[in-house]
Amino acid sequence: MYREITKKLSQWKDRTDRQPALVAGAKGVGKTSAVMEFAREHYHKQILFDMRNLEDPFLSQETLTRVGFDETVEHYVGETGEKDEVLVIFDHLEQNGKSRLEEIIRFAVCHLMDYSVCMIVSGNPESICTAEWKEKIDFYPMYPVSLKEMMEINRDFELLGAVEQCAVQEISGEMKNKLIQYMKVYFITGGMPKVIQTYMDTRQLEAVEHSLREVYEQYLSLIDEIRDEKLKRKVRKIYLGMKNSIQSDRQTIWEVLSSKLQKKENVKALQWLLDQGILTKVNLYREKKEIQDCMEKNCRLYFHDIGIFNYVCGISFQQLIPLQFPYKIQDYPLIEQFVFQQLKVSELNNIMGRWTGPKKETIEFLCQSENQLIPVKIHGEYGSGTALSIYDEIYSPDLMIEITLQEAEYEENRLQVPVYAVWNL
Repeated sequence: MYREITKKLSQWKDRTDRQPALVAGAKGVGKTSAVMEFAREHYHKQILFDMRNLEDPFLSQETLTRVGFDETVEHYVGETGEKDEVLVIFDHLEQNGKSRLEEIIRFAVCHLMDYSVCMIVSGNPESICTAEWKEKIDFYPMYPVSLKEMMEINRDFELLGAVEQCAVQEISGEMKNKLIQYMKVYFITGGMPKVIQTYMDTRQLEAVEHSLREVYEQYLSLIDEIRDEKLKRKVRKIYLGMKNSIQSDRQTIWEVLSSKLQKKENVKALQWLLDQGILTKVNLYREKKEIQDCMEKNCRLYFHDIGIFNYVCGISFQQLIPLQFPYKIQDYPLIEQFVFQQLKVSELNNIMGRWTGPKKETIEFLCQSENQLIPVKIHGEYGSGTALSIYDEIYSPDLMIEITLQEAEYEENRLQVPVYAVWNL
């Protein structure tokens, strides 16, 4: 299955200033498969150190040494002076705790600079790559399959090219309808490779729902591995409670979770879900002279994948089929979840928060780009009021972005972007 990260890793391989690579993302987004595909295409030999393998003679050492590493390499691939032909892969770094993870990174940085090294870890990319290591490794966050990648997987290159050029050439009505159908399928399947593969193999919605349930339950299995029994019970209660609360009360995900976040006894459990990358937090910034003051209890919490989000919400493909566009589903913030997911794979992936103005005007995302904050406002079916105008009046940003179903357009400091082209920002 095509993944954009393989192209990035190919560029990494050719760099003269290459450092050990760290690929990080939530469990199930396809990290290992993508790295192994890259390895097979670009290297003659691969050495895989899997942290789940307790019997590995190298990893079982109390202290990792270069001598032990060299002996292992020789055992697997024989004596070789052609190190550029070998990719060393450390997988499941999170398996034995944070201290062991940091030990592997430190060993790679300090002792394996003469090799091509790629490390893989499951969890929230934003919390894994600490400031200590950012300058010593090449960091590659990985997210669920994007709408762009789905078009690549289906080899729909004409449609992909039309979206990439939508700012200079209008997309035809036929292609736009096709894009809307793509989005409806994407909303249900989401971006988890296993679910997408199921859809491609069967084209049966029942099989897709079963596959989504398996992913949902996979995270339950991950929760069951928590050693702290009290924390495990809390996390499990919140995770299972999300599905029951949202479906029965028809609340949005952040209304359900924000109420839980305000209870101190739940903070550690929610933090665990955030650290795993199952949920992602976007803080709220209220209107002030300077944008600051994180309001923790009013943050938004998003799923990392819209397919799991809709599975939890109980939204079916049958609900989406008759709609010209899913804005009309008022009970669930489908578009907001979708835009969040596509922003994470765009150039505006550094989402700093959301903004509320003096009269509760809302801008969903504030994205950091170089030294400025760029507001990203989602327009509903009938427009979005004056939020961007008020933000412009207060802060005078160089650029503001509004997400809409309309054609791409630029006027003064406001860029209008079609919702299906968010990943292209």
